[in-house]
Amino acid sequence: MTRDMVEVSGDGREALRPEYLSEGTTRLSNKDIISADFATRNWSIGAVIFTWIAIVWCVPTWMVAGGVVGMLSWSQGLLAMFLGSLMVAVFSVLNGYPAIKYGIPMAAVARSAFGIYGARLAGFVRSVMACGWCGVEFWIGATSLNGILIILFPGWWGDFGAGVWIMYVVFGALNVGLALGAHPAKSLRLYRLFNYATVPIMIVIGIAILIWVGTNVGFAPIMELEGEASGKTGLAVMALFATAALFPLLEFTDMVYGISDIIRYAKSQKIQVLGQLISIPIAYVTFAVIGLSAAGASKVMYGEILWNPIDLLTRLGTWWAAVGLLMFFLITLSTNVGINLIPGGFNISNISPQHISWRMGVVATAAVATLWMPWRFFGSYGDYVVHWLEVLGATIGPLAFILICDFWVVRKRKLYLYDLYAEDGIYSAAGGYNWAGIISFLVAAGTALYVNYVTGEMLLVLPAGGVVAFFGYRLLAKFWFVPTYQKEWSPSVL
Repeated sequence: MTRDMVEVSGDGREALRPEYLSEGTTRLSNKDIISADFATRNWSIGAVIFTWIAIVWCVPTWMVAGGVVGMLSWSQGLLAMFLGSLMVAVFSVLNGYPAIKYGIPMAAVARSAFGIYGARLAGFVRSVMACGWCGVEFWIGATSLNGILIILFPGWWGDFGAGVWIMYVVFGALNVGLALGAHPAKSLRLYRLFNYATVPIMIVIGIAILIWVGTNVGFAPIMELEGEASGKTGLAVMALFATAALFPLLEFTDMVYGISDIIRYAKSQKIQVLGQLISIPIAYVTFAVIGLSAAGASKVMYGEILWNPIDLLTRLGTWWAAVGLLMFFLITLSTNVGINLIPGGFNISNISPQHISWRMGVVATAAVATLWMPWRFFGSYGDYVVHWLEVLGATIGPLAFILICDFWVVRKRKLYLYDLYAEDGIYSAAGGYNWAGIISFLVAAGTALYVNYVTGEMLLVLPAGGVVAFFGYRLLAKFWFVPTYQKEWSPSVL
C-alpha cells in the first residue's frame, strides 16, 4: 500500500482509492474498518438529527433526568440537562471531525493516538463497557416483563422475588436467540430500522405520561419541588447543579468516544456540526421534560421519587401502564440486540478471530453482561450514578479526551489515512504501540476511579480523568513519544 492510493475531494475530504480495495485487505483492514468511499458518505442533516433522536429517546435518558428531581428544582434540573447535552454535542462534533474528513470509524481513528496495535487496548476497554450496557438493558427488559406480569397477575412474584430473575433469564435468552438466529449484517439493518420506528412510540408514551401528570397531579406542585438544593445557597447549589449537568455526558461518554462509527457517513463537516449541535440538546431536553415531570409527580403522589420509569408504570398498575411497559420491552430488545449484542460479538471475536467465532462472541458478550451484575445499579439513583455512569465516564472518558487532544492539538487536524492501515507507517512506530496514549489512559482512568470510589466526589470523576488524559497525553507526545519515535514523519507536531 502506498500513499498515492489516497484521493482527495474538492472540500478536503479523503478516501482510499478503489485500487487499494481491489488489491485485497491487510490484517489491519477489512470492509468494516476501511475508509468509506465518497459515494457512501451521503447522510443529510435530517439523517443525523433523526439518528440522534432515536439514540437519545430511551429509558436511560429518562432515568438520568428523573433522578435529578432529588437534587434540584424542576427548572434547575432542566437547565442542567440542557447544558449537559450541549457538552455531549460539542465533544461529539470534535471527535466526529476526523470521521468526516477521512471516512473512518473509531477503531481506525484510535490508531493515531494509541498505535496500530495499541488501539486494540482501547477497543477492548470499550467492549467491556459495552457489555456493561448490555447488562443494563438486560435488567431494564427483564423488569419491564416482570412489571407487565405484576399488573396482569397480581399474585406474580414482584420486586426482587423469583419473578424478576425468571424474566432476566427469559429476556437474556430471547436476546441471544434473536442475535444468533439471523445473518448479522441483515439483522443490524433491520434493528436500526426498528430503532427509528421506536421514535413515534416514545413520543406516544411521553405524551401519555404528561397527560397523566397534568390530570392527576398538575404541574404546579412539581415546579415547587427543590430536592437537595432546598435550603442551600451559593457554592453548594452550584456544586449540585454542576454534578447534574455532567450526568448526560456520563450517559453518552461511549457515544462521544465512538461517534466516528456512525457520523462518518455524513456528507460534510457542516452537516455533522449542525446536525449534532441541533439534535442532541433538543432531543435530550425534550425527553428530560418527561423524565423530570414523571419523577416529580411520583414524589407528590407517593412521597418517593420513582426515577426509573419501569417502577413508575408498575406502581400505576393500569392497562395503559402495561402497554407502556410492553413498548419499553420491545424497544429495549431491539436496541440491545442491534446496538450491544451483535456488535459485541464482533468485538470479542476480533480479539482472536482464529479461535473465537462471532457466535461465540455473542454468547460471551451476554455472559460478561451478567458478570457486571447490573441489578446492583438499580437499588437507588445513587447506585446507578456511582456504580455505572461514573465508572463508564472514568474508563471511556479518558479515551475520548485523548482522541480530541491527539487530533486537534498533537496532529493539528492532519492524519495520514494510508498509514492507519499500514504496518510500516507513522502509527506503526514503537512496534505499533503509542505509549503516550496508553500510559495517559491508564493513569487517567486510575485517577478517575480513585476519585469515584475513594473520595466519593462525583463532580470530579469525569473532569479529573479528562484533564489527566488530555494534558498527560499532550506532554508525553510532545516531549517524548513523537520526537523519539515519529519525528521523521511528523516534525510539525513538535
